[in-house]
Amino acid sequence: MPGLAALDPTRQQQGFVRIALDDGTEYGLEPAGSQPGNFRDTVRNVPVYRTSGLGDKGVIFDFPAQAISVYHSAIGV
Repeated sequence: MPGLAALDPTRQQQGFVRIALDDGTEYGLEPAGSQPGNFRDTVRNVPVYRTSGLGDKGVIFDFPAQAISVYHSAIGV
């Protein structure tokens, strides 16, 4: 699992998510279709699904070849 994931609140629009890993890898997710939690990674052009499993601690984004867990944090708030 490469590094930690962080959401960038300065570059978010409603429904859009940017994930940046410590190793420099980035993902740009945009809403796809009409179902909440369905995204498309604009960097790799693949479908991504937000899934449950972390409760109020964060969210999981399920990519075709991997899953990325993003934990909520109060750091920097």
